Amino acid sequence: MYTRPIIYKVYSVIIFAFSIFSFLGSIATLFIPFDTLPNLGSLSSVINTAAVIIKIGLLISTLLTLFFAYTEFSSMICFADMIDYEKSGAVFPFEKKNFVMSANVYRKFGTVIFYINMVIALISTIVCIISYSIVKQAFIALPVIPLLGITFSTVLVYIQYFCKYNAFSDLLDVVSVKNPTNQMLDRLKTNKPNTLRGFCVFLYVIAIIFSVAVIISLFLLGGQIFSLNIYAGIFLSVFIIVCSALIVLSLSVTGCYYDNLAKMLEHYMIKYKMI
Repeated sequence: MYTRPIIYKVYSVIIFAFSIFSFLGSIATLFIPFDTLPNLGSLSSVINTAAVIIKIGLLISTLLTLFFAYTEFSSMICFADMIDYEKSGAVFPFEKKNFVMSANVYRKFGTVIFYINMVIALISTIVCIISYSIVKQAFIALPVIPLLGITFSTVLVYIQYFCKYNAFSDLLDVVSVKNPTNQMLDRLKTNKPNTLRGFCVFLYVIAIIFSVAVIISLFLLGGQIFSLNIYAGIFLSVFIIVCSALIVLSLSVTGCYYDNLAKMLEHYMIKYKMI
């Protein structure tokens, strides 16, 4: 039983809309004048140069964020259409919308992001070990907590990018043709539905813990929130509740997406006698 596809469509549109607004905001910062600053002599040129660098950096980062959001948006919309296609029982191949990129693009995107993260994680690990060894004056000293953090973030990137986009692209390849090639089926076989489902459970657990933490915090800090001004307290409480609800909703929808992705993988693996 799949989650209603409309939920994925609405969620992906909202996320992409926020990314567009962020991108437009970064463009607006390019037109902020700095000639109103007081004359600081030789420091003025340095400040202006730094401001230009910051603007360009902000623009590049928001461009990347926009591309990431578009990739997520288009893949989630396409997956929602694939669920509708699956439910319809159609015998003809699935046809993706024009704005959806090819399966190979999603596959390469997830793989490249994962390997870039691997390189960064490796460099970070080496730097952590060397710096910690110098501090402890030992030949090799292992900083357990930083290394656990690096490992945990690497695993998250592996699931969120490599596993997810490879699974999606392999499914898109298979449903888009009447008779999948051996290469398509071999790629489909390498996917790990249980890994995706495990990440779904992880997101649900995080959502539950976060909800409980917010509720407890409101009870414990309620008196302090309302101590200054009753209206400000109400506004702040509503703001916290709404933001928390949106975060929990985001985690829940994302968790459902991973679970549904795992279900569809298993369906086609059973269909082609892989499991």
